[in-house]
Amino acid sequence: MKSKTTTTSKPLIKVSEVIDDAERGFWAEVIKHFPQATTGDLDPSSVFVWSAANEQVIKDWWLWNASSYYDLELTNGKIIKHEDIFDEEDGNK
Repeated sequence: MKSKTTTTSKPLIKVSEVIDDAERGFWAEVIKHFPQATTGDLDPSSVFVWSAANEQVIKDWWLWNASSYYDLELTNGKIIKHEDIFDEEDGNK
């Protein structure tokens, strides 16, 4: 996974790269359970829903586990930072 440094000196993580890496790992595990399958066809609308759900889950996980250490770039290009979400004095949202 690649990262960039932001003005706050926190690494910038692109959620799209996290999703790509995670989905590859997920599908590798699915394939292990269906070794006779020869294609990877999936309904396009399912792919959209799956990717959107993955972005939200990663964003939520980042918020509670990694936002103090990393900034996050969403798939729409918006960058979110811990400081933009939490009140620095008391740590509340």
